[in-house]
Amino acid sequence: MTAFEPWKQPWCSLLPKERRCTRTGTRPSWEHCAPNPGIEADRIGQRRIWEPDNTAIIHNVLKAYPNSTLLDVGARSGWFSMLGLALGHRTLAVEASPITICFTQQNALRNRLSNLITVNRPVADAAGIPVRLAGIKVKSEESTNEKTRDLYSQPGSGVGTVLHTMKLDALIPLLTVGEQLVIQMDIESYECFALRGASKLLNHTMVVAIVMEWGGPPAKCDFAPVEAQMLSLGLKPHVLVPFGRGKLNALKGNQATFHVTRAATIVWLRQDWKSAYEHEMAQLNSQSD
Repeated sequence: MTAFEPWKQPWCSLLPKERRCTRTGTRPSWEHCAPNPGIEADRIGQRRIWEPDNTAIIHNVLKAYPNSTLLDVGARSGWFSMLGLALGHRTLAVEASPITICFTQQNALRNRLSNLITVNRPVADAAGIPVRLAGIKVKSEESTNEKTRDLYSQPGSGVGTVLHTMKLDALIPLLTVGEQLVIQMDIESYECFALRGASKLLNHTMVVAIVMEWGGPPAKCDFAPVEAQMLSLGLKPHVLVPFGRGKLNALKGNQATFHVTRAATIVWLRQDWKSAYEHEMAQLNSQSD
């Protein structure tokens, strides 16, 4: 039986023509291309950065753990993947959309950044669930035109293609036992399902941080077993303070993750290594003052 190795798919050869490229305002900096029109292209084009608070936390964690690998789940056009690569980290980018994983691949090539592995698959708590890719309606923030358009319904976009889900546990062959792992996850309220499919991965590696967009778990996803596992691994939940340059507030008691129903960035961080992260955050903030 052939091993399941989705990371061995061939890379795309060309970026779609409808794109916008911007030199980022981060340190380190790179040229980032994203689908245009689109919210990534607009915000990065205007501000030269994507999700500043999340960028700060990912930057600080990766600097605090220089030997770690970044797992970017819901990579989009690869903003956090490029950040990881630019900081010298091996990076695994997982993205369901064929067109945006193409941007991730080509952004790495464009900036001569190596050590990237891409996986074009949706993730879930079970493998083999068929998922039909749909177009994504977007409207440019810079446009007064109220009409949206189907950005990804173009030749080669993969719209209408049926992909089958995988569990994040399928990535174990790419990771050594005890390897330091930083996980960035933004998959539109499916984080609970993805983490339920990562129980073996969490035990196989040494996860130092999980940064995830969070609006509370879906009604059909029981997050309690995942939370119990992460607590047993020495990970503690924090909420990222908006505009706080990476500042974290610990969640305690009835503020456990599955009780946080408002939109927030939740950061699970190893308590025994938290001081290293806080030192890096202080260093970064002192340089920007």
